[in-house]
Formats: sequence, C-alpha cells, structure tokens
Amino acid sequence: MTGLVIYSPTLYQMFCDLTGYGGTVQRAVAQQPNAASRNEKITVRFDANVAPGLSWEFRPEQRMVETRFGEPTKVYYYAKNNSDETVVAR
Repeated sequence: MTGLVIYSPTLYQMFCDLTGYGGTVQRAVAQQPNAASRNEKITVRFDANVAPGLSWEFRPEQRMVETRFGEPTKVYYYAKNNSDETVVAR
C-alpha cells in the first residue's frame, strides 16, 4: 500500500498522458493548406437561433460572406431585446 501511495502521482500522470484524461492536453499536427487552396474563396453561411420563450430578435447582418483561408473577416449580428426587462446573454 505504501508503494502504491508513493507512486500514485506518477502513475496518474502516465494515465493522463496516455488517455488525455484530467485536463492533459493532447496535440495533433494539422496539415497546412497549400498555396493554391489559400487563394481559393470559400463561402461561410451564418445562422442565429433564439431560445423558445426569449423575446429577442437576433440575426446575422449578412447571411453569407466569401473569404479566403487565413484572411480575417468581420461579420456583424443584430440583437434586439423586445421585452421590458433587462436580459443578459452570451
């Protein structure tokens, strides 16, 4: 029992490293897009939903936008509280 108590942190760390359990981050190597695909335009479509019973109006200003990989693109949403109460959402 004493040996198990002494080595339990090491065994737990090994378990977490192998399984990713306990908040241990596992890393994966992603393939980088080639130069040709970076110049291709992609279309991103946006959707917005409001929970039932919440009197809000919420929608994207643009339904879709064309952009390229790695290119920063701004998108705006419209939100309006239609009730008389203050509502905080995220």
